[in-house]
Amino acid sequence: MTLYVKAPHFHRWPRPRPYAKIGRMFRNRVWFAWGLCTIAGAMLLSGCGGASRPDAFSEKDSKAENWSETMAPKQGKEAESYRAILKLYSDREFEQALGQLQRYEKRYPKSAYLSQIHNLQGLIQLQRKRPLPATQQFKLAIEQTQNPKFIQFLRYNLAVAQYEAKLTDNALESLRLIESDDLDLSTRLKFLYLWARLDQRLGVPHDSVDKIMKASYILRAFGDEYSTLNDTRKLLEAHLETSVNEVTDFAKLEQSYREHPDSPLTDALLFFTGRKAYKVGFAGVADAMVRMLTQRFPQSPYYAEGMDIMRTIQSQTKVDSRKVGVLLPLSGRFGKFAEHSLDAIELAFGMYGDQAPNPAVEIVVEDTGPQGEFSVRALEKLYFDHNVVDVIGPMLSKNIQEVTQRAQELGLPMLSLAPKTGVSGNFAFQLAVSAANQAQEIARYAVEKEGLKRFVIAYPSDPFGREYSDAFWNAVEEAGGKVVGVENYDPKETDFRSTVDKLTGLHYQDARSLELKFLQDLRDQFSITKRYWKTEPFFRLKPIIDFDAVFIPDSAKNVSQMLPTFAYRDVEGVRYLGIPTWNSPRIVRRSDNYANGAVFVDVFNPRVTAREVQDFVERFSDTFGFRPTSIEALAFDAGSLLRRVLSVAGTEISRTEVRDMLQAVRSFPGATGKITYQDGSYMRNLKLFKIEGSKVAEVN
Repeated sequence: MTLYVKAPHFHRWPRPRPYAKIGRMFRNRVWFAWGLCTIAGAMLLSGCGGASRPDAFSEKDSKAENWSETMAPKQGKEAESYRAILKLYSDREFEQALGQLQRYEKRYPKSAYLSQIHNLQGLIQLQRKRPLPATQQFKLAIEQTQNPKFIQFLRYNLAVAQYEAKLTDNALESLRLIESDDLDLSTRLKFLYLWARLDQRLGVPHDSVDKIMKASYILRAFGDEYSTLNDTRKLLEAHLETSVNEVTDFAKLEQSYREHPDSPLTDALLFFTGRKAYKVGFAGVADAMVRMLTQRFPQSPYYAEGMDIMRTIQSQTKVDSRKVGVLLPLSGRFGKFAEHSLDAIELAFGMYGDQAPNPAVEIVVEDTGPQGEFSVRALEKLYFDHNVVDVIGPMLSKNIQEVTQRAQELGLPMLSLAPKTGVSGNFAFQLAVSAANQAQEIARYAVEKEGLKRFVIAYPSDPFGREYSDAFWNAVEEAGGKVVGVENYDPKETDFRSTVDKLTGLHYQDARSLELKFLQDLRDQFSITKRYWKTEPFFRLKPIIDFDAVFIPDSAKNVSQMLPTFAYRDVEGVRYLGIPTWNSPRIVRRSDNYANGAVFVDVFNPRVTAREVQDFVERFSDTFGFRPTSIEALAFDAGSLLRRVLSVAGTEISRTEVRDMLQAVRSFPGATGKITYQDGSYMRNLKLFKIEGSKVAEVN
């Protein structure tokens, strides 16, 4: 492929040679870039180039009149010399043309057309496979011109020469300087092609894929002549195939599809990705890609091969449609929550009480470890050893990226109960409301409704606490507030005086030496020597309360111990903010009045009168002897969703069919509200609750 741009001149070029198909499209223009199927060989593709789609292109941008410098001298010896050079160049008499160019440069050192002269010399050096001298000529051409649009073409030619000279970093720098909107369609296509090839050399084939997809839109921009570009399309497809095969992260290929769902090469991208995934054993990705291909592009030349891959996957994958897998942290500090969640799932499948159980379903449970560290291994055991049709869990966010990615690779539908969102994909479903969404809701309420501006955070030093702390900090700043203090503590801590002291300036007393001296002077003045409850104000520093609210993402047990500690340290007039774990009678019962006015976010309100909510609360309370929280409600909804899917589908169902039915959920009446699937997550309205005395009321 010829990658460079011809020099401008005052008359039209002779008809391009047969290898320049796109060149023929532009033969009536003064400027065009030689076509895609030329003597220079295969096309180059890669990276993310920043070129616009063709619908933003302007036909006039490629007309000669847009560049005053492109007009060659019209008369005199200079004009005759210039025309003679162009004739030699068009006849491919490069040696003679080069000699004439050098003589022209010496004879007319102040010519207004020196930029064109240097550009032609650079093109000839490229033809002679001498890219280093070519780079020097293109640099001189750039220095000589004042035309901003002509410079874009010269920079492109310079990038080609630098690429051929293996000056990779220089070529990348030149490409980044190009304003691609100033290039005509043909050159813009080659600009993307060159950058794609450069990305491939740099080892970023996923960027190469993206640029190929962007380049493909330009084919469509040729309109009626699009049908004549089959050879160009084949070259693009060949490079796309090579780039796809070099990508190791399927999530990036899936992202490319989402970004280019309607490209002329979308069918090829789906097929190449699906075939690669099938070859390396990622059945889920393979099935998803080829299924999308066969559904959306029945006329694609890859349709038949895609169908073969899909049938093969279905025949090779063992599925026991009676088995449902569950991933829970049965051991460790979250074991109690895991057991309660399992109770809720089994309740949803009718395994307790007088409700008829579902004899066709067997629940298989695997322990993910105390912090969820064994989630991937547990998932694979459910898939390979038990052949489950679907998985509920995990509950914890540790390794959530890895476990959701593995579910996507295996093609195993997963209803995640973790507060952190995993990788995007059509087999991983986010059932729990993410920590980020919860934090955004309560931060927005605190800043916009309550007028609070300054916040401190106290959180347990485990992945759970860190995730919520980071999410709330980001949410506060997005809402226009400010975090002025952050402290963490051991999750097993029972004495929170140190944490509170650090947040209120009572811990670092050396920094308050002047205040301590003032207290000492007062004691001396009033002859106070003994410390007891009456004289305590003369010994103890007052807390520095430079914040409006405290955010504590922890269990009800720890929160009920921490709130009285703030009161004991004379912290008054601040708001306490929390997460769904606060939705427990323990906080009201054990924190006295110190929780009064506290606000927390949740998806579950056991007090609402909706039939599905009260049915769940009554059944759960009667069966297990305590009122459910949002943790149990989410697990119950996961089981209920899956039970409905399996009951509707009958005895035989594939994992893909389960996925499709889970994606079709709309306004499902769950314990946590009306549930609707949207872009990988199940959406429902978040609720805010305020503790008022001994009661918890929903905030309107």
